Amino acid sequence: MENMSNFETPPPWWRVMLIGRNPAVTAIRLLLTVVLVLFLYQVSIRRIVVQRVSMEPTYKEGQKLWVNRLAYRFGQPLRGDIVAVKTTGESVLLLKRIVGLPGERFSIIGGHVFIDGEELEEPYVQRPKAKWIYPEIKLDPDEYLVIGDNREMPMKDHEFGRVKRERILGRIVR
Repeated sequence: MENMSNFETPPPWWRVMLIGRNPAVTAIRLLLTVVLVLFLYQVSIRRIVVQRVSMEPTYKEGQKLWVNRLAYRFGQPLRGDIVAVKTTGESVLLLKRIVGLPGERFSIIGGHVFIDGEELEEPYVQRPKAKWIYPEIKLDPDEYLVIGDNREMPMKDHEFGRVKRERILGRIVR
């Protein structure tokens, strides 16, 4: 009969479930998983805080939002999308809605937005519109027109206008 003392006792089932049979391999897998998740997090999403009132009432000042940085990797921004726009790198971002698409003609008459001569339906603008006037412009093939939802502000207090495609960081996740 063989000597039974040469056999190791198997680890308890709970240890195998928590750590695995080889703790060193489990630790390496865990470390690689954490690094991969952090990398994908940095590449795919970004957290921002709304700093101004130009998107009210859609988003309030101080509200925390997520930007999907991969949203336009395989597609183009669409009219109505709310996007983060880079101003000076990624440290300062503007939160705006896309109203004009590449190649379109854009104007504002009496607070009403016109695209290619037709008034744009804007159900997201819920407050009374100030009587903004902006002469017609034609957007270049790589330009979008962005504007905030809070149109009761005087036009001089509102940052809006043309942005090149490469300045659009991503779409807001709702």
